[in-house]
Amino acid sequence: MVTSRTTRVRLIDGATIAVAEPHWCLGQHEDGLDLVDLSHNSAQTTYCVDTERGPAELFHALVSQAPYSSHTVERVTNVAVYLDHDYHRFRDAAALFALADQIAEQAIQLRQLARQLDEIHHAGQ
Repeated sequence: MVTSRTTRVRLIDGATIAVAEPHWCLGQHEDGLDLVDLSHNSAQTTYCVDTERGPAELFHALVSQAPYSSHTVERVTNVAVYLDHDYHRFRDAAALFALADQIAEQAIQLRQLARQLDEIHHAGQ
């Protein structure tokens, strides 16, 4: 069993509370928030590709939990994936695998376009 650590966080009203932290949490909590805004976050993983103009970020993801959130989905440990200018939360492995499968399918479609471009270039020579 993995034990959690405890940290102290100062809230917006000046009160300081002790909060249990999951083992994966970086332990970086902003002081001065409402309790509902407190979240535990892991290190962020950024997924990039190289382009002719340098690296481009596709998305980033991290393990997250906001145990006191007013949004039920955020109370459960989840993986938050930043897509299309917003975080989308995946509460279970099946949902995250489904996202990975969609990304893999889109990579197959992109490879088909690459083959089409290669054929166009070879036909023009």
